[in-house]
Amino acid sequence: MKELRASDVYQSFIRLKWAPVEENGFPITGYLLRYAHSEDMQDPTEATPSVAARLAMLRRPEALKPTYRGMLRPEVSECKNYSISVRGTFLHFSVGEDLPKQRAASCPPKIEHFLPSVDDGVSSKAIEDSASTTVSESEQKVSQTSESDKTWESDKTGGESERPEKENTCIGDRRRVRKKRKCQGACNGAEAEGCYSCQRKINELLISAAAQDRDILLEVVSRNVSRMNGVNLATAFHRLARAEPSEARDLCHSRTFEAMLEAALGRAARELQRKDGVLPANCCTIIAWSCARLGAFDQQLFGALARVAAPELSQCQSFEITNMLWAFTQLHKTQPAMAAQLEPELVSLLDGAKKVFAQRGPRELKSQVLLSALVTVATLPNLCRHSETWLFATAGWELLKRWAKLSQENKVQVGVAIHHSRSKGGHFFHTVAEPMISRCPELAQLHHGLARR
Repeated sequence: MKELRASDVYQSFIRLKWAPVEENGFPITGYLLRYAHSEDMQDPTEATPSVAARLAMLRRPEALKPTYRGMLRPEVSECKNYSISVRGTFLHFSVGEDLPKQRAASCPPKIEHFLPSVDDGVSSKAIEDSASTTVSESEQKVSQTSESDKTWESDKTGGESERPEKENTCIGDRRRVRKKRKCQGACNGAEAEGCYSCQRKINELLISAAAQDRDILLEVVSRNVSRMNGVNLATAFHRLARAEPSEARDLCHSRTFEAMLEAALGRAARELQRKDGVLPANCCTIIAWSCARLGAFDQQLFGALARVAAPELSQCQSFEITNMLWAFTQLHKTQPAMAAQLEPELVSLLDGAKKVFAQRGPRELKSQVLLSALVTVATLPNLCRHSETWLFATAGWELLKRWAKLSQENKVQVGVAIHHSRSKGGHFFHTVAEPMISRCPELAQLHHGLARR
């Protein structure tokens, strides 16, 4: 145990008020104490809001990032002639040597009791084993905004909101804790788009309906399409994309699906104009992938989705980026005239993908993502862009490094991509693809076998 005197502590200690702050999706409650030592804390701006250090930057509280500063409710207490011992993240105090050290505060004993039980995310199935949960930025800011507001609102009915009090057992005073006004599900239109409770309820309905029947899902969408935000629309599109190919034609011509396309276009136009997070970039990739899988290509919608997603691809997972490129590949295969009109948007997506993958590093990308990028670029027309050549070459050489670990099916896909790259012109094939063929005999054998067909 490390013993510290009050003189070693830069400014006493911090007691954080009770606040249901979320840490990586886990609600954190309780009282946390943390000492601020002049030698231990070199740069408070580098601190993250973790359970072990939620944080007490008394040296320079104004230097904290605004996101973290809003989470802190510090109250400084004087410490004179106290022995302070540190155990993990807790402080223990004693006056003299005769008194036992008392625990001053603690975290919730079992954080799993506070885990959310509702899956309100959207998972993309283009890569089955890499499903991800999608949460809009507006949802992530709900808890921070409500906790940083120190004023009490009046209820719409005219009465005052409840003001429950929680006793502070450390120093005996009582702290007021604001209770969030719960939405009654009566929000309509644009009002519902900004209501986290409504968004969550709609997603619950969509997921539950999708597990039962497609017609039930369409009925739920029909009732709520005007109230759905980007996350809700992405959920609905993704669940409908699971339909059998024989059902896709009837589905795409239904009134409800057409209303979904109009709603998605409206959200994309609003996002381009206001940048308010109503349609996050990863939701754009899911909607584009779902429409491509169903064969529902709308030039205005695909153009708007690409313009929203391209500058924000760094916010997407790697497989979501390749899913977006795959959607444009399908557009090129089935609607080449429309794809030609959207060439500027495709170029911006390729440039953005190259930038993101270069930052993340090819070694960090999964083989399935690399394979998807390789096949996608090989299938697209030659756009004579550096990003196009870079994506193909980087994905190809990294896959060759992992060749011994690839399945036979994946090796065949690499050979197919190399073979398709001939369509991009002799210069591209000779300068980019042929060096790979000469380096790997097995790949050369696959390529020659495909060329003889």
